[in-house]
Amino acid sequence: MLKKPLIFVTTGTQLPFDRLITQINNWASKDKQVNVIAQTANSNGDYHSIKTVDFLTPSEYDEYTSEATVIVGHAGMGTIITGFEKNKPLILMARKFQFGEHRNDHQQSTTSKFDGVKGVYIANDEQELQALLSRYDQLEPASDESSPNRNKLIDYLSTVIENC
Repeated sequence: MLKKPLIFVTTGTQLPFDRLITQINNWASKDKQVNVIAQTANSNGDYHSIKTVDFLTPSEYDEYTSEATVIVGHAGMGTIITGFEKNKPLILMARKFQFGEHRNDHQQSTTSKFDGVKGVYIANDEQELQALLSRYDQLEPASDESSPNRNKLIDYLSTVIENC
């Protein structure tokens, strides 16, 4: 028997991201061909179609990201770096200040810098997230190979790192 593809979802460890997890749960309720595991950071949501865990150990996180067909997450740098290290397609959805998901909209700035980078797919809203999930098996892996925005991305990351 063939193993089902794994969609691994991460919200980071600081704050829950219920808007993202709710959409993943809704999608998974219709697509029974995949397993979905979501690290939810103390979410209060009740998700019936996916497996959720508040937090993972580093070894559990490594195991799930290694097994994943696709990594879906907030636009945190840890999630992004993991996608590149594991050579996995990344679907990113930025937390938004207007929904009380973060203290500002810096994640939207991050996703704009990754727009067009090979293997990184930006979901600007719930409809785009659903569309990307529906073709999860066709997404290219994140790669640091040459892409049109590679130098722009490297410059941006260098600036972020220097200012930390």
